[in-house]
Amino acid sequence: MNRSACLVIVLLGSLTLTADGSASRTSRDFACESRQLAFALPEPSAPMQTWAVGFAVYNTGRACRLALPIALTLRHRAGPPLQVAPRSSRLTLVARKFPPHARAGVTWTYTNYCGRHNSSERPIKYTVQVRGIELHGLSGTPPCNDRKRPVQVRVLFACPGATGPAIAAILPRPLPLCNG
Repeated sequence: MNRSACLVIVLLGSLTLTADGSASRTSRDFACESRQLAFALPEPSAPMQTWAVGFAVYNTGRACRLALPIALTLRHRAGPPLQVAPRSSRLTLVARKFPPHARAGVTWTYTNYCGRHNSSERPIKYTVQVRGIELHGLSGTPPCNDRKRPVQVRVLFACPGATGPAIAAILPRPLPLCNG
């Protein structure tokens, strides 16, 4: 098969035919663009004995394929990052088809803060990094359970799906099912 014939086959393979016979791309072919995504830090309600950090992304444009790398950092409000376990809170939110007006998100919980601050001071600054931007918030402190151990960070849920080190750290425990 010659080179131009291979190129035609590859191009045809990435197109689909509509009812009127015209060619169009499927939504899975388009990666979500930063300009069509809106980010938020919703305040999730946390279970007792933990605090939670939430992150949400909304699709304000056409259907697309979502693969959004995200990282969470916890630190004292005026200090260095906290020692956390597992060491990585990075993950990638994924959706093969992320329709218009859809929401994707992740909620992390953390426990065992053994600093000198009480919860009402909201001494923990969290940073969610996504596509070159940082979103910041302040949070309280869960009770100290063991001064010898670092702050324990876990993914509570990630919807519609996620991959990466933060997910690998919690497996084989399955993530709760997402609604909708």
